[in-house]
Amino acid sequence: MTAVHPPNLVLGLYPMRDGFAWIVYDGPFNPWAWRMVWVSAADNEAILQKAIRVFEVFRPRTLVLEAFEPSVSSRSERMTLLGRELVAVAYKRDIEVVVLRRSDVQDCFSPLGAMTRHEIADAVARQTPSLEALLPGKRKAWEPENLRMALFSAAALVVAHFSIDARRFLAELSDQTPGDPPIRSMTKPATASLIGTDPDIGHPQTTSPCETDIAPVSPCGQMPHSTT
Repeated sequence: MTAVHPPNLVLGLYPMRDGFAWIVYDGPFNPWAWRMVWVSAADNEAILQKAIRVFEVFRPRTLVLEAFEPSVSSRSERMTLLGRELVAVAYKRDIEVVVLRRSDVQDCFSPLGAMTRHEIADAVARQTPSLEALLPGKRKAWEPENLRMALFSAAALVVAHFSIDARRFLAELSDQTPGDPPIRSMTKPATASLIGTDPDIGHPQTTSPCETDIAPVSPCGQMPHSTT
């Protein structure tokens, strides 16, 4: 029996130098599965192939990324190229892509008094008890950022996406024009199609996200150690 994932999943993905963090939500308050993924070297192609595996297993309706173009982001040229490659791959799989500026995320969390990356991560953790145990402590000025912050950055992107869509919907109901919209790509092309599951992962044989090969970090609350 193959796994049955909830429909209309929204995937938040946050790239790092040696991998990425991802989280899928099936609603604004319900993260369904998550994981941090590592590669052996800073290699965009290796990261891209592992991201493709996530796309193929969960088949999300929407991918949410943080802005990566130089005009709106301070991320490296390599991260800019990776962002473009992720968008292209998502298009080929009929996945809508939403790209949010850092300021879009801050605007969504500012009513909670959260503006810094850690404040936003803390707000996400308080909203989502299943993630709370994974929240790193606030780092000192001389300390490097804990890598688990990438997971909360991915989650914050999805929460902000739901918030922006809700505000836009309410504004349309009241015939008001919302503020500047987030950077947003074209919706998914109608002619694109999904490809099969990568045999290296295998198709999950259970409906429980806690038991799938691709999602050992899930509502079970375990941290992964493999590089899949």
